[in-house]
Amino acid sequence: MAISEQQADQVYKLCGREVGISSLYVLEQIPPAKLKKASRSYALPMGQSEVPVLLYDDTVFGSAKEGFMLTNRRLCGKNIVEKGFFTDISDISGMSIEHGALSSDVIVQTPTQRIVLQITQASGKEQKLALFRVLEKTIDVLKSPQETRRDSNLCANCGAAVNPLRALCEYCGRR
Repeated sequence: MAISEQQADQVYKLCGREVGISSLYVLEQIPPAKLKKASRSYALPMGQSEVPVLLYDDTVFGSAKEGFMLTNRRLCGKNIVEKGFFTDISDISGMSIEHGALSSDVIVQTPTQRIVLQITQASGKEQKLALFRVLEKTIDVLKSPQETRRDSNLCANCGAAVNPLRALCEYCGRR
């Protein structure tokens, strides 16, 4: 299952709303050299239908050997001085962010593990929070069945699914 045009549009809208996230690359804008280095460092070889959707480079000099990559099938990454990790996006049951003095940690919960994604290079708490929101909402877009997305109530502004019981989008505040 590759990424649909509708999913790609939603991802671009989500990323476009969060202007100024340094070192975040989206779909075909992911530099091939960074993709290659990230793949060698922490992302196992991708299958034919696996598509890189987001790549976040969390290195000082831009090598992309630490950070995370979200594909249409899995989230994989590597923190500094740690081994790489990955999980299928279908296994992700929740996410949160914890801000520390030197980094912010995105906590990814699955039924069998708790994954910590360290974000050290994004500047400031707001940029780290924006990166978290993009990752969380992009995973939601990728996990949603295409039929449900077509029938669901989507925000015209950011593309996120809108709870029909709410007047405003929980993500961007518009309807």
